[in-house]
Amino acid sequence: MHGAGEPDPDNGHDNDEEDGQDPKGGPSHRNKRKGRAGPDPQIWDEEEDVVEVMAKAIARERLSSMKRPADPPWVFKNKSHQDIRIWLIAVQEYGERNSHLWTMEVERIKYNLGRMEGDDVAPFTDPYRKKMLGALGYTKMIGYERWFMFEQKVSE
Repeated sequence: MHGAGEPDPDNGHDNDEEDGQDPKGGPSHRNKRKGRAGPDPQIWDEEEDVVEVMAKAIARERLSSMKRPADPPWVFKNKSHQDIRIWLIAVQEYGERNSHLWTMEVERIKYNLGRMEGDDVAPFTDPYRKKMLGALGYTKMIGYERWFMFEQKVSE
């Protein structure tokens, strides 16, 4: 057994340092696992301060790395002043910038079919949805659940 302040022959360190004491008598700021200097004690006085500082740092990092979400595309009603190609670009951008909203392409297509309203687009949207899902007596069409097929059929 070694006394306080005596070097330990196994690791060459004073026992005081392992007890949280610096060899000079003050508190040790050494990380015991890694052997690196710990945080500045003036900044990290209490555990609550550590949590608060870390929460702010995480929030700052998340905000700086996030893209600004796109605005939802306008409702397409096939009016004379509306161009389907421009609307497709808008819904494509919205889908890419908000990809976390849909886990599958089918959900994204359903959302965009819902953004098409009016008597002029109903002959397209209703059968497309039923063919995509194979609902209400319609045969399920292979590929209708894929975005490229939706773009192609909308543009026809």
